[in-house]
Amino acid sequence: MDSSVRGVKECRTSLNLLDVKMNKVLEQIVVAGSRREIEGLLAEFRKTFTSVDDQLEALHVLGLRSSNPREKDTCATEVDERRKQFKSLSQEITVAAGQRLSIIAKEDRDELMSGGLNSAPGTRGLVKQQDIVKTSSQVTETLHRMSRNIARNVDQSGEAIKSLVSSSETLTKATDEFQSMSSIIQQGGRLIDKYDRRAFTDKVLITLAFAFFFLVCFYIVNKRLFNGFNWFAFFIEFFFPSQDEPLLIVKSTSSGQTNALRKEL
Repeated sequence: MDSSVRGVKECRTSLNLLDVKMNKVLEQIVVAGSRREIEGLLAEFRKTFTSVDDQLEALHVLGLRSSNPREKDTCATEVDERRKQFKSLSQEITVAAGQRLSIIAKEDRDELMSGGLNSAPGTRGLVKQQDIVKTSSQVTETLHRMSRNIARNVDQSGEAIKSLVSSSETLTKATDEFQSMSSIIQQGGRLIDKYDRRAFTDKVLITLAFAFFFLVCFYIVNKRLFNGFNWFAFFIEFFFPSQDEPLLIVKSTSSGQTNALRKEL
């Protein structure tokens, strides 16, 4: 099995497990009974959301590295859909935490107020009111801090998406350039092979032309100077003499040519 395909399956499995984990956190926040419990669940949620971002980025990179165009498009679409899904789930968790904190603060305030009314007036009532104000301030500060963290996470997610989109465009352009360069190199190789064949053909033709030229020159010189002497028969008779005739007699030549040759010799 291809390593990229195995990596995509592992990322999908991890994302499914993280989805289950975040839904479980949402269910626990809805029934949480104290502010400390909610803060612990929110810390776990932030850690899980960071893991989700890492897995989505890994899935996006694996999709870009895939050699299958259909798998590449499927991974890109899945990353966008899962990102929207986890963003919606994150907003639900944040809203549920805020509502639950408000409910807990209201319950504490009502309890303190009821305790303050039933108790004797004086210092005890003043302490109860101070505790109520302090608790309300802490709840408000927690809500503001959560709002700032959510806004920061949204900004970071937007920047990460922009970075991934730019990286995807860069990789796509580089792939297109490599493909065009590969086609140009292949065309250049075919042209070089064609020119090599033409160069070999030109060499053969030039050699044949020179051979024909020298043969023509030899024929003209032989015709002018030696009166068309049969050199081929002469060399045959010279290197392979017959038993019946002398060495320098050539049957194919005329008697005048033979006498002239004998005189020259």
